[in-house]
Amino acid sequence: MTQLIAEYETIAAHAQHDRWEVLLQSSGLSDTQVDRILDSDDRVQVEAALRRGESNGHDVEDLVRRAAPRLDGHPHPAAAIAEVLNRFTGEPRRGSRAVAPKRVAGLIPIPKGQISEDMRAALTEREQIITRTVRSLTIDALEAGEPWTPRLGTPPTQDQAREAWLQAATTIQLYRQKHGVTGSMLLDSPEPITDRAHAHEYRAAQGAYQQARRLSGNDQSSSGSVRHTAPERGLGRRL
Repeated sequence: MTQLIAEYETIAAHAQHDRWEVLLQSSGLSDTQVDRILDSDDRVQVEAALRRGESNGHDVEDLVRRAAPRLDGHPHPAAAIAEVLNRFTGEPRRGSRAVAPKRVAGLIPIPKGQISEDMRAALTEREQIITRTVRSLTIDALEAGEPWTPRLGTPPTQDQAREAWLQAATTIQLYRQKHGVTGSMLLDSPEPITDRAHAHEYRAAQGAYQQARRLSGNDQSSSGSVRHTAPERGLGRRL
């Protein structure tokens, strides 16, 4: 599973590499700023934030254009624009133009926009395998009564609600698989998380937990399995 996830994320990053470069070049940034971003070790964080933001329904081109004036004279433009993007794109878009986030099994951002046919096919193939495999692992865990599963509450009896509950459980299972969570703990502790992508995935899994508890008819506050504070150490601000 971890290998499949790594392959998906590597392909996703490579598939949009040129697109993000064009976006930065047409965003109002100076040539020097663009070159410094593209040459920076933080470029990976910038592109990950763009991909995550777009999957959450945000207009990332508009956000970059609006952020451009703030970077004038900044010594580390890549880190600065990554911080701005993470601040505004980490959560799904809300309001009158809210959209459902596009994520593999509710967790991993799915790239949007123009992507070559071969890369799109490779992504789709891995998405289907990941989704099918993690759903099977979730069902196996529920049937075996693994220690973390009772914390999700009782599955609803109505078909549609039961399916939504299972999807939420599957998101949590994928998080556990990706981040090596074992035993009765539902999710890992948020305090040591310093990576932005990991922090946003924690929030997605936390949201899935809350949804499962609501669908089961249980008060989510009755379980101490998940810390309801956002991971923030080393991230500069509460997410």
